[in-house]
Amino acid sequence: MIVIAGAGIAGLACALACADRGTPCHIVEPRKAQADEAGAGIQLGPNGVGVLQRLGLTAALEATAATPNAIRLMQGHTGQTLSVLPLGAVIAAKFGAPYLTLLRGDLHRLLRDAVEHAARHDPGLIKLERGVSVVGVGDRQEGVEVTLSDGQVIAGSVLIGADGLWSCVRGLIAYGDAANGPRRIAKTAARTVIPRDLWLSVSSTDASGAVDVHAWLDRSGHVVHYPVDQGRAVAVVVVRNGETTAGDYASEETREAVLSALTRFAPALQARLALAQRWRKWPLFDARPLPALTRGRIALIGDAAHPVLPFLAQGASMALEDAEALAQALAARPSDVPAALSRYDEQRLQRTAKLQRAAAQNGRLYHMAGLPAWARDRALRLVPARRLLARYDWLYGWPGPSESPTPGSTA
Repeated sequence: MIVIAGAGIAGLACALACADRGTPCHIVEPRKAQADEAGAGIQLGPNGVGVLQRLGLTAALEATAATPNAIRLMQGHTGQTLSVLPLGAVIAAKFGAPYLTLLRGDLHRLLRDAVEHAARHDPGLIKLERGVSVVGVGDRQEGVEVTLSDGQVIAGSVLIGADGLWSCVRGLIAYGDAANGPRRIAKTAARTVIPRDLWLSVSSTDASGAVDVHAWLDRSGHVVHYPVDQGRAVAVVVVRNGETTAGDYASEETREAVLSALTRFAPALQARLALAQRWRKWPLFDARPLPALTRGRIALIGDAAHPVLPFLAQGASMALEDAEALAQALAARPSDVPAALSRYDEQRLQRTAKLQRAAAQNGRLYHMAGLPAWARDRALRLVPARRLLARYDWLYGWPGPSESPTPGSTA
């Protein structure tokens, strides 16, 4: 049996991927209820969507997600379009899965519903236990003994740390080295969701903001918005450059504080964002890539393995990739867990480290000033959009031939 610490996107997806291959799982989650994710949107590249499709969740995705036609890169202060990168049918045909946008809570719900359905269908395959956390682990040659906060001791073949940014399991992999932990950076994000009808009330003749992904670039920060809830609403993220803040993912932010950070942006964008009455803010964190994602019979996935800045919109997709890759590795070598985890490390370590670096670089590009910003804007105008998009073939084209997942029973 596999013990999974954390019932977020990574943990739930890993349990489903393991169960799909006949591997029993026991998920433990400290929170008794889902975290408050009001106003939180999420973008899923075809690499992440493909994992969900292989888990049999296509219908559930289609019931809640939107399929944007393009990514529009905008000059923040003028509102001029710098480049339009095709999504929609173009990216689906190229990579075999679409680019989708949805509410984070909806993604979490559909994964949780699938886990609960599997648990009812076969209680011996998946168990989800809330209100308990991992407080200790004995990592032995024959397996792990995981001690929980309520005194239980669970025996398993492996412990998977899917417990997020402030992972307790991560410390076991990183030998408690604080240098490998998350570091706050001088950027703060705020989020909200605006109903489509209200969004279009500013200008019904410009509907692209309600159907496409937009990224507005400026030295003071950037704004991203995209459709969610099957296009019935628009999720917005405002990133302020050069600012640090306290709080967590559910902290309230004042409308006035957000609007004061938008004074350099185009008036039309300011007018739309002024429609939102409730905002949440959170500090952004970065972390150095770990030297390994496994140690003994312990492995990390998702934010516990590689906290990634949101500037490539790949955090959730990487968690889904991790989940599938680890489940596949364990199923391929059920009697040799160390070899299975070594294979997982080999597949994931370099790719996730590359993503962490690429996301940080994207943030620097977004917030350029002066001559570098002028050169960036000129390049975006001149380089063909499909050539720009091709720079991310390495990202969206997962899995490659050597990483193709082994199909499971797919309930």
